[in-house]
Amino acid sequence: DYKVTGVQTCALPIWRLRAGASAAGHGEEASRFDREAIRLSVEGRIATSYFRVCSLAGRRAALARSIRLAAEVESIMRQRVAAGTATEIDLAQQEAVVLQLKASMPGLERTAEQEEIALALLAGVAPGEMRLSPPVLARLAVPRQTLGLPTDLLRRRPDVRRSEEALLAAADDVTAARAAMLPSLTLSLRAGFESPVLSTLVSPASALHQVTAGVTQPLFDEPRLLAALRLNEARRDELVAAYRAAVLGGLGDVESALVAVRTAHAELTIRQAVVQRTERAYRLANEQLAAGQIDVLTSITTQRGYFDALDAVEQARFLEFQSVVTLHLALGGGWLGEAAATSPRSATPPAGASTRS
Repeated sequence: DYKVTGVQTCALPIWRLRAGASAAGHGEEASRFDREAIRLSVEGRIATSYFRVCSLAGRRAALARSIRLAAEVESIMRQRVAAGTATEIDLAQQEAVVLQLKASMPGLERTAEQEEIALALLAGVAPGEMRLSPPVLARLAVPRQTLGLPTDLLRRRPDVRRSEEALLAAADDVTAARAAMLPSLTLSLRAGFESPVLSTLVSPASALHQVTAGVTQPLFDEPRLLAALRLNEARRDELVAAYRAAVLGGLGDVESALVAVRTAHAELTIRQAVVQRTERAYRLANEQLAAGQIDVLTSITTQRGYFDALDAVEQARFLEFQSVVTLHLALGGGWLGEAAATSPRSATPPAGASTRS
């Protein structure tokens, strides 16, 4: 007899197919949450940079006001010198106050322009193409956050969701490693030609087909498979600890951000009261200076107290906005508003800043 045959064997790990597909799905979700975490971080940096630009605009406006007020005192001092009730030394001291204030303006302008460049780069725009006319922070309403329940944090924060999906993928890997130690289904296909005469070997009548099935159990690979199982179990336990750390870290971030928001608002309230008191002291000092009732040193001290208060209140406003941005990030931001179309679980994004009239 003449015979020409071929054999094709295929092993089907039927116990591992479902676990492997599930692990791949969770791995894909983990990658998506990685992307959302990066996007949220960039959004936070953009918001902080924009509020800093607005803060610097407010500080420059406050400094310009201080220069104007100091120049008014200088004018009063010139009148007193002309009337013989003040000396040239008194006038020179007030002129120095004005010049010191003017010397601070280039530094603020430099910082503001550099911050605008950084903001343009964060936004993906060439620095020369971005033209900003930022409002001062006093004209912006502080964004309000909806805290919700602690369980909402597990849905809102992409880093927590990423840890969750990675843990689920690791659990599926453990299932697949255990399934690898179970029997596998083997299918064999044998095909060819068989004939007693060579001339009819490749004729259709001589065709030969045979399909066999069997179940195979790994024996000699058991140590390797057991080691792989233990490795996946250790990886799963590691990710359990990482998930717990992510949850606790998220709760800690929210608590710290709430403390920052509360203390920043309290500081701003006090700073605003300081501005009111120092402004009153400044005006009274000007009246008494014009009447010759106080010396120039008292006037200069009063001026500096008022001018410093104007700058400090602008910095306190920025700290309040910055703390709100930090809270926004700690709560997971508003990324779920965009992801709701592809995810059945969604949350209402927090409202952004609005402009007061």
